[in-house]
Amino acid sequence: MKQFDSLYAKNISDQRVFDFMRPFAKKVFYLQEEGLSRDQIFDKFTDTIVHTLPKALFVYLPIFAFFLWIFHNKKKWWFFDHGIFTLHYFSFLLLGTLILIFFSKLMDLLPDYGVLTLLNILIYTAAILYMSFYFFVAHHRVYESSRTMSIFKEYFYSL
Repeated sequence: MKQFDSLYAKNISDQRVFDFMRPFAKKVFYLQEEGLSRDQIFDKFTDTIVHTLPKALFVYLPIFAFFLWIFHNKKKWWFFDHGIFTLHYFSFLLLGTLILIFFSKLMDLLPDYGVLTLLNILIYTAAILYMSFYFFVAHHRVYESSRTMSIFKEYFYSL
């Protein structure tokens, strides 16, 4: 942690990056002091993210619905309608995440071949791209907006 702080003091231009990374670095250094290896630390972070994602989506749900409400016709769509769309999309994301977790556990049971690792990476990449593309399609169908506006709004919502 002392090395991290000395790098923080030297790099004045990148202090925002160091401020963002400080909690992660602090936790990693703590876990290293506990005697955990890099793989164990990565597994611990992965488990934490998987268990925290549903809670984060639950908190983010009304905020996401609020942004949908801001950018759509208030006479045609009520806030409640945006909440239902958000529930639908977030349920899709959670189901997709559950399937990816199940797939990951299944891949852990198989031997570690290069082809299977490549297949695993390709499936994860395809699933994440599909989850992003699904929002575009669902937004376009539900709100009956042009494709260009749907792409623009999807980009804005993902920020």
